[in-house]
Amino acid sequence: GVGAIVSVEKAGDIIPEIVNVIQETPETFVLPSQCPECKTKLGFDGIHLTCPNEKCPGKIAKILATGSGILDLKGIGSERLKPFAKDKGWRNEAFLNIFEIWEHVLTYGGTHLGQYGLEPGSRLNEIFVAAFTNIKSIPYEKVIQILGYENVGRKISQQLAREHAGLDFSYASLEKALVEKVHSEEVESHIKKAVSTLESLGVTVD
Repeated sequence: GVGAIVSVEKAGDIIPEIVNVIQETPETFVLPSQCPECKTKLGFDGIHLTCPNEKCPGKIAKILATGSGILDLKGIGSERLKPFAKDKGWRNEAFLNIFEIWEHVLTYGGTHLGQYGLEPGSRLNEIFVAAFTNIKSIPYEKVIQILGYENVGRKISQQLAREHAGLDFSYASLEKALVEKVHSEEVESHIKKAVSTLESLGVTVD
């Protein structure tokens, strides 16, 4: 509960794991039952409490912000990306990850960005488009990371990339349920389609 003293250690890429309770607290912590953003009932994915709604604006906004950091997009902060997380604009649906926005910009330029607060011809529009078009190459593992798979970070992406390339790989130190989730024909096909799309649009994937 709130106020307890615990010891933690790094688990996976970032998320800390509680390994021992040093001092308990009389307070009881109640897990939330619904997503604060879209009100969908929350559920567990392995050990992770998550919102199962793939189009949850709050969830997508975080995925977009994370993807922006992975691509190191210049001049694009999380607030600038939030409008893309909602069902609006000429697409009439949200962009589910930063890859989809990147593909859109490489295909259409800044033409359809007005609905997202980036009017064609404006300086904001130019900065946004340039942030994506200036990327000429990307490692295969980062393509995996920007597709927005939950809890798929650098370590598992590296091993998945090595496996797809026919190199030695190991998932030994990674969460089994997570490995099983990304280790499927559907996910592999999705990743390879994304790689093929970027290459067809002039981006080198290595």
